[in-house]
Amino acid sequence: MKPAMLRAPATTACTTTAVASRNKACTATSPAVRPLNSLTLLACTAERQLRIQRSAAAARQGDAATTESTLTTANSSSSTATAPHPVAIHHQTDEHDTARQSVAKPAAAAAEAEPASQAAAQHFDWNKQWYPVAPLAQLDPSKPTAVQLLGLDLVLWRDAEGQWRAFRDACPHRLAPLSEGRIDSSTGNLYCNYHGWQFNGSGACTDIPQQPAGAPPPNAKRSCVTSYPTAVSEQLLWVWADAGPDAAAEAAAAPPRGMAPEVDEFGPDGFWSTKLFMHGDTALGSWYQRYCNASYIAVKENVFNDPSHDTVLHHGMGGLSREKAAPAEVQHYSMTDEGYSVTRLNASTGRTVADHTLFPCGVRRNFAGEPRAGAGVGYVVPLSKGRCNMMIAIVRDPKFAFQPEGLKGLLSRLLPPTPDWVNHMLLHDVVDADITMQHGLDVNSAHAKGASSAQGYMPAVGVDQGPIAFRTWLRKHGGGGPAVANILDPTGFGASQHLPRRQLLDRFESHTKHCPSCTKALNSFQTLQRIAAQASTVLAAAALGVAVMQACQAVSASAFSASAANAADAAASQQLQGASGALVALAAGVSVWAGAANGLGVGVVVLLALAAAAAGGVAGWAGRMADRFVFVDYDEHHTSKN
Repeated sequence: MKPAMLRAPATTACTTTAVASRNKACTATSPAVRPLNSLTLLACTAERQLRIQRSAAAARQGDAATTESTLTTANSSSSTATAPHPVAIHHQTDEHDTARQSVAKPAAAAAEAEPASQAAAQHFDWNKQWYPVAPLAQLDPSKPTAVQLLGLDLVLWRDAEGQWRAFRDACPHRLAPLSEGRIDSSTGNLYCNYHGWQFNGSGACTDIPQQPAGAPPPNAKRSCVTSYPTAVSEQLLWVWADAGPDAAAEAAAAPPRGMAPEVDEFGPDGFWSTKLFMHGDTALGSWYQRYCNASYIAVKENVFNDPSHDTVLHHGMGGLSREKAAPAEVQHYSMTDEGYSVTRLNASTGRTVADHTLFPCGVRRNFAGEPRAGAGVGYVVPLSKGRCNMMIAIVRDPKFAFQPEGLKGLLSRLLPPTPDWVNHMLLHDVVDADITMQHGLDVNSAHAKGASSAQGYMPAVGVDQGPIAFRTWLRKHGGGGPAVANILDPTGFGASQHLPRRQLLDRFESHTKHCPSCTKALNSFQTLQRIAAQASTVLAAAALGVAVMQACQAVSASAFSASAANAADAAASQQLQGASGALVALAAGVSVWAGAANGLGVGVVVLLALAAAAAGGVAGWAGRMADRFVFVDYDEHHTSKN
């Protein structure tokens, strides 16, 4: 029994779209996209469906072009149902099914050695696609935000109608960055902080302070800002990377095809949290975003596409061990002009892993036989040469959520959800290792003038099906990749020399300053560090002061006691009465008090010293925690280095 390939959904996913076109006099906005049924992924356009139908027909006829793939299935005439994107919710074959589909061993070297001149013509337009640019939770609607996409500098902002907009980050007046501006509180327009020009949601210039009152702009068309279509889906803001005259219509006709329909369907409950005690309805999940100093090629090739690296690179994390590295049997493979799917059986665990890649940026890994029981979803978005934006989430249908019992179940109901920053810290440790390797891959690939040849890139048969399929797809369907990350262009890898570790793995610039949860946690740890350090200083000074005071009192009491004793002797020898007796009694009392006070003072000094040490320890711990939001030395602390 062969696992079903991805099926085309009948309806679209739930999104809201706002589109403006500079070439429509800055006033045209697109109608809302069709409502979606979030149980399914977005339907593709008619043109895409036609291409898919043709591909399926060709496959059933044993199309020679299909058999050229290094990962083609042995039974190309089977009834595998192809779909426009390899992420649709599907039921993967049970791992104990004895009638698995056999797959021919890939000729990896031959595939990688295929000359670029023999690659199929490009069918994929990298600009006329939707890309998620940021989780909504990380966008501040009160101010503009600068982002990059395919080498474009964009500014994101929310207009007076509550629609998110994406403009070219350049004022048409003098090309000043609009992201350095603000949202005008009275008009709700985007305000350029250089000369005060204002722009509404369609991109039209609505005010020039230097113009006479009521006078139109010098050139209505040229004064418009270039605007890109936007959409909201899966709690992410998406941007259509084309601003041509037909961009609004094209974007509306092909809404974002997301990989995590559970998020639209179930909201926060669609995320699957693996945090301590946090399961079921108490789970708090969100998107993890990281700007990576590594190319789109290197990162996309890895994210939920290369399971064989997990046990080695992430040794010692989450129960992973390099001793568990094992062969993988490919059970299913298929490719369309929009993506591919690879299902593997791990020889050591007996578990199947199904990875589904949808271009330009999506990937989904189903962890179990029932896809809705849990899946990892990732988006890798090309920003510029050598840089990309990665967003990851773990999703599932809440009905599959694990409900703990006993004490753990009680705690899961009583304790508040674990903050997102805790999970982000764990992911940072994983991603730091990935970025380190991927950046090194970029540098070596640039020196080798591209790693798409057999001489510079030698994937292993079986375990490297995902990476092989990734590069095969780029050559056959994607023209090698987008302009800023193309495997046929040696400069497409971006890096020609290694970055310093602190720059390469800078957590603050790549994540913390964009993440509200991590920013708040960093500020809290820094505040705790300052307070604890100040408290430690005050307590240490108090301990020292008490010790000095006690020493002085001890000396004074000793001298006074000696004088009193001499007076008592004199009084006794002269048989003095009255005042002499009182003096003797006073001297004895002072001696007793001084001894007791000295003992009490030592106890106070000890307590103050211990408190100062504890406060210092808290300050040190808070400082180390704050550092984790900024930079952690991978070479010294990563478990795979041991």
